[in-house]
Amino acid sequence: MNKAQLHLVKSIEKARKLNASGKLGRVLAKIIKLKNRVLYACDVGITAEIPIDCVFHHSGLGVVIGNDVQIGNRCQLYSNIVIGSKDTHGHSGANPVIGRDVIIGAGSIILGEITIGNNSIIAAGSVVLHDVPDNVMVAGNPAEIKRYIK
Repeated sequence: MNKAQLHLVKSIEKARKLNASGKLGRVLAKIIKLKNRVLYACDVGITAEIPIDCVFHHSGLGVVIGNDVQIGNRCQLYSNIVIGSKDTHGHSGANPVIGRDVIIGAGSIILGEITIGNNSIIAAGSVVLHDVPDNVMVAGNPAEIKRYIK
């Protein structure tokens, strides 16, 4: 992980913690979110749970992650991905839960109250609208299981 990727992940975590610390913290969290949009061209919801060991390839360029999305440890996120609610305003609370060690390819879209299993791969350009089990690779629009990973 390079310095820019590490800085991005740390600032996301800092914004989430500040958001939970009161009115001034929420204001500071929004400033950090805005800074991330300007510096990294990514928009990550303040309440998204993203561990520090996740890797944002290309420094998170074009990544959009909604509020309340949960991402597991050691995930790899490539550029121009969208992870969030199917609701047009993103306030339904129905956001994806991403397991551990998941690779999400460039241009992928993951929407709705779904679960992505551990050790899975979401191929580039996939549109995932349903649960994905552990240890599989999915691809396509809509995404379908293409192979099982041992």
